[in-house]
Amino acid sequence: MKTKNDSLIHVKLDYEEAVQSRKDILLTESELIKSVQAIRKYKELRMKEIAMKLELIKRVRDFRTQWRNTRHLLPSMELPKIVEEFEEGKHKKEHHKEHKKEKHHEAKIKEEKHHDNLELQLREIQEKLNRLG
Repeated sequence: MKTKNDSLIHVKLDYEEAVQSRKDILLTESELIKSVQAIRKYKELRMKEIAMKLELIKRVRDFRTQWRNTRHLLPSMELPKIVEEFEEGKHKKEHHKEHKKEKHHEAKIKEEKHHDNLELQLREIQEKLNRLG
């Protein structure tokens, strides 16, 4: 039967190797944090893109509303029932998109708080590297 000590492996490193290993670990950690930052920056830019698209949709919707109001000034004519049903379905979809936008905004605020923590960790790693080398 194996005991806890049987599975341990000990490696002896001299001082220079230990310092170099520590530097390598810190550099790897730093690179990982930079990668996370790049991913978050991409995510932030993607959110801006989505926000701009939603703004465009809103403006198009406003334009449609103005168009409908202007149509009332023109002589009226009867629309086929299928066109009226299509307009009602679009209104329901727009309401759903607005709800998703609100949830996304709340998640973005939470993400910004975590981003500050990464900056702090990156500075600490850089300070440790400077002390070692």
